Amino acid sequence: MIVVNNPGGNQYYSILLHNYESYSIHLVYSGLSLADLVLPLFIFVLGATVPLSFTRRLQRQSKRRLLIHVLLRALVLFALGLVINGFPYYSLGTFRIMGVLQMIALAYLVASLAFLFLRTKWRVILTIIIPLAYWILLIQGPLTMIGNIPAQVDNFVLRSGHIYNGIYDPEGLLSTFSACATVLIGVLVGEYLLSEKEAKIKVKNFGIFSLLLIAIGLLWSFWLPINKGLWTSSYVVLASGISLALLAFCYIVKNHAIMTEPFKMLGLNCIIIYVLSELLNLALIYSGWKSTIFSFFPSGSFGSLLYSIAYLGLFGLMAGLMYWKKVFIKI
Repeated sequence: MIVVNNPGGNQYYSILLHNYESYSIHLVYSGLSLADLVLPLFIFVLGATVPLSFTRRLQRQSKRRLLIHVLLRALVLFALGLVINGFPYYSLGTFRIMGVLQMIALAYLVASLAFLFLRTKWRVILTIIIPLAYWILLIQGPLTMIGNIPAQVDNFVLRSGHIYNGIYDPEGLLSTFSACATVLIGVLVGEYLLSEKEAKIKVKNFGIFSLLLIAIGLLWSFWLPINKGLWTSSYVVLASGISLALLAFCYIVKNHAIMTEPFKMLGLNCIIIYVLSELLNLALIYSGWKSTIFSFFPSGSFGSLLYSIAYLGLFGLMAGLMYWKKVFIKI
């Protein structure tokens, strides 16, 4: 996400741009870039960690106490998103309300409540109902980046001054509603990880279901475009299938420290690293230092990529130092 969010200049490779950034907002774009997979992958994994974490914690504490923890964590995540959105001026008239961390906070809240208070059968039903209901909502309006039902809801509830670009919000209210299906698929996968089945069987089934989800998502795209900006139902299914395939791969190589250690370093402090990277980027932009620093890099898309990799390296070093010092900031 740091590489995607922090190019050096205005030019960047299209594969590292979200579809709503690289295509006209007046057009329906059907497709997927590498950048479009980052957030759904995080939300999917977040859902998978809920059963893994909560099952152990429920052995030591009551549901009520765990629920208080969930509510506080969701509130902190949402508040951190607001801190990023308003930095550095915090103008109430143009303060974006929703965002990446806000979507993660609400998705985490839904996943936690579903795991704590619903049986597996009802979680499966809810996971199916959300994409279908969202599909029905979307086709009630134009499938463009402006004028669609999610944009209308965001403009009515949040007002234009408080959404992404005054027209639509890729992490808006209904987009977050759709993202709840992504996190619930992750919850079901996390439950399956806790089962007593052999590792080989788990990996095999992950492979089968990932291919099935990818096939359903691609087939669904003939009627509903794959679109991250709208978080369409076909996008939910396709991105979840790809996320499951990546999880299966990670499950296979989990004992190979050389491959997993760098990701572990970043993952154990992922939220604080993300927040600091966003705030530093904004500080560099508003102070004018970003353009000065980028002047030392090659121009064009390649230079932007080198800058973003260097920026990632900076926070990779920070994450490595925190890991070495055993400093883990859990939010």
